[in-house]
Amino acid sequence: MSSTQHDRADRTILLVGHPLTAGPGSSATAAPLNTWARRHRVTVRKLPVPAFALRAQEPDGRPAHVAERLAELDELETVFGQLAEQLARGDRVLGLVVSAEYLSSRSGRAWIDRVRATAHGIAGLDLAVWTQPNSGAVRLEPALESIRSA
Repeated sequence: MSSTQHDRADRTILLVGHPLTAGPGSSATAAPLNTWARRHRVTVRKLPVPAFALRAQEPDGRPAHVAERLAELDELETVFGQLAEQLARGDRVLGLVVSAEYLSSRSGRAWIDRVRATAHGIAGLDLAVWTQPNSGAVRLEPALESIRSA
């Protein structure tokens, strides 16, 4: 591999949604996903924790606090502003990996929609989305056909 190819591989980014990265609240797939990324020379970029994961929803399904949603949007705008700069330098983003459970909840699907809209609006990214089932192996599965707006 030439030096240029080596540098290029190091500049490939995979966006990862909570709880698929190591840390409090992580799923069983965090370690295998990080190992996979190292093996493939991909940088894992953890996205901010969604507002719906920070606080329970009201009984009618509405988010408990608008302030948390606004803070989430501010954090996403910051992340994608930074990614836009990295893309301008030649980095590339593979896509977004989320827990399979995100597709089964209206809040999870809405969060994916917000992330994709923010990525497109700020960084010009059309994010591919994959799910990672809760298992020991890394098995990314296409999710776009499963996502429907909340």
